[in-house]
Amino acid sequence: MKLLSALRSGGAPVLFHGELSFLARLAQEGVALPLDPYLQGLPQDLYPRALEAGQVRGKTYGLPLGLSVPALYYNKDAFRAKGLRAPRTWPEVEEAAARLTSRTAKSLVVSTDIWSFNAMVMSLGGSLVKEGLPNFTSKEAVEALERLYRMVQKGHAQARNLAEAPFAVADFLRTKAFMGLAPTTALPVVLSQTSLPFGVGLAPLPKERRGRCPSRGRSSPCSRGQAPRRPGGRWPSGSTSWTLGGRRTGCAPPGTCP
Repeated sequence: MKLLSALRSGGAPVLFHGELSFLARLAQEGVALPLDPYLQGLPQDLYPRALEAGQVRGKTYGLPLGLSVPALYYNKDAFRAKGLRAPRTWPEVEEAAARLTSRTAKSLVVSTDIWSFNAMVMSLGGSLVKEGLPNFTSKEAVEALERLYRMVQKGHAQARNLAEAPFAVADFLRTKAFMGLAPTTALPVVLSQTSLPFGVGLAPLPKERRGRCPSRGRSSPCSRGQAPRRPGGRWPSGSTSWTLGGRRTGCAPPGTCP
């Protein structure tokens, strides 16, 4: 709110970091500067999809920083013991959940938050918003909800709400669950558990052919009235975005490695 007040009063910094979800509001209120005229000198190795994350209605209002995407974390040892591969579609997730569930473990841990549900709906080719209005009754949203409900009712999945997120992680680390969705930025946290008795697998978000994978992260908007006088330094790409101060971040690189 402090930043928004400063933007409205004209006292905002020239360049600042903001959540991607904040970008549309900045564009709508006219406080963020369209950057397209200043981006002619960007390196050619940037991924177009990464740049699209900072666009609103076809105009660029921010460059991507620290992007992450949802991924499927799974217990490699448990999958290997059952002769399973990492699921590529949601029917395969449902099948794996049924085969891995036992008396002591529900194989899939499900976080009942909007981020996880939106990722599942988008992976089926749907959207929770249509023409600026809620779209919760779409075919894809209903399909996602029915599949999750079915797995929970059969005892193949454990539902955790947002407040129980730490318990969802604990379920996986203590082998009370064998797979679950989480952002790629969670990978360093998982791998820091050096005493894990199993191998950790990371697979792309299961999706249908028409499905998409959402992204989250930050962008670097410029406040209107504070137009950059000259281009800044080279935009970090590839391995630079993966490593900050020598520490792996799990962020998706906005371009190819140099």
